[in-house]
Amino acid sequence: RTEEMVVEGIEGGQTEGGDRKNNPFSLLSGRRKRQRPSAFKQFSLLVGRAWKSSLRDFFANAARLVISFGLAYLYGTVFGNLSLVAPHAVEQRIAILVQSLICNGMIALVKSLTFFSREQEVVRRERQSRLYGALPYLLGKALVETPVDAAFPFIFGWTLHKLCGLKTEGGARLRFVGTLIVHSLASAVLGMALSSALPSPEVALAVGPALFVVFILLGGFLENEELPLWLRPVKMVSTVNWTYRALATNEFRGQVFTQEEVRPPGFAGKFISVRPPDLTGEQVLERLGLTGETVSRPLRRQGLLMTVELLLCLVGLSFRGQRSAMLRPPTADQGGDGNPGDSQLPLQEGKERGHGSCEGKTNRHNTAESAKH
Repeated sequence: RTEEMVVEGIEGGQTEGGDRKNNPFSLLSGRRKRQRPSAFKQFSLLVGRAWKSSLRDFFANAARLVISFGLAYLYGTVFGNLSLVAPHAVEQRIAILVQSLICNGMIALVKSLTFFSREQEVVRRERQSRLYGALPYLLGKALVETPVDAAFPFIFGWTLHKLCGLKTEGGARLRFVGTLIVHSLASAVLGMALSSALPSPEVALAVGPALFVVFILLGGFLENEELPLWLRPVKMVSTVNWTYRALATNEFRGQVFTQEEVRPPGFAGKFISVRPPDLTGEQVLERLGLTGETVSRPLRRQGLLMTVELLLCLVGLSFRGQRSAMLRPPTADQGGDGNPGDSQLPLQEGKERGHGSCEGKTNRHNTAESAKH
């Protein structure tokens, strides 16, 4: 399947009899000096290839769509329509928010680690042949796959929000779904950065989920009040942390929860019940350590993290391509020092071995004729 991902027209441009007029990579067919097509040409071809690859994955994407809807329906069935009676209403809402971001983030991360790592060998060979650069490849892939990857958290978030009866005032549903989409995209970009930086797909699949578990531990809902100094920078780059802050602020800001009636101890408790004052969403956020937090601030931090991770991915792809080019010895056709390359050595060695075997057969034939005489 990976071999089908080769850009159309490359093979015709690299052969001596290729049609240089109709081939989009005709510039690559030069024998003395290879030149890349223009950046726009590279980008357009890579976008077309990414789109065809996405169409080939139709059944896989359809399965992901069914899984997203099924998981949302399952969560909605388990939690049901939430009430506004504290403290259970607060606890259930926090559980739903945490489960939602963990589910969508882990699925996006594993998908990115699997698919992106699998095609890196093909990308390495093509970039070693100077077919395109790392930036057009990354931009073309992001342009095609971003809308596809955003569809799954959209279906999940919209279905879950409707079934569980989360906050809807002031566009809260759209902010909930949008935050899940940003979180899924950030997790996918993290997987791309790890795949481009680590040496093999197996190592990336081992490191990625383990790192995401660390992000969960530092997500703001399981940690102690005081973290060690060496863990605080890890918390600042945790996608789970910023997503949780945005989701909690969106859900609890402006909410009002009634509290259960409390009966005094002793005999009077049989006849008297006292209802505590209502619990506001601002009080809940204060208990969670999110006083003064907004929805836009964590999303901006997520955007900054995604930008940094994309830059790291670009650097990793560029370094990998340069390393492959350095390991490849120059040939005479590529403007080298005139010595034959590795691709010609086996042919010449075969010729020499064939010539030597012919001489051996001739000598044995002469010896046999002499013995007869």
